[in-house]
Amino acid sequence: MTPNPQLSFVALERARHQTESRNQQRIRELVPLAIELARKAGREGITVANLRQAAQLEVQDREHQRAYSWLGAVLKRAGLIHTSERRMTAEARTRNRNDVWVHPDFRMAR
Repeated sequence: MTPNPQLSFVALERARHQTESRNQQRIRELVPLAIELARKAGREGITVANLRQAAQLEVQDREHQRAYSWLGAVLKRAGLIHTSERRMTAEARTRNRNDVWVHPDFRMAR
């Protein structure tokens, strides 16, 4: 029996939609945490790595980092301001995790 390509496409689309929905739910759940972290950080701001650590989302190895590629959307959805500053750490290896975001209350203070 030959596989039906149309059926496979439908299954892929359904899986993609479920993943997007799950990530959107996670983003909504983490917005309050991102806002709280940014307020506490003040002028120093926060990074995606800070949010990941506070949310206790562990990355086992470099391959699994992609599983949390949506974390940058949390900071944007929280209304934080993206700065041109980047924070270099020994752990962070991607640009996304190094970008600094600040709470709007501290935007002018930079």
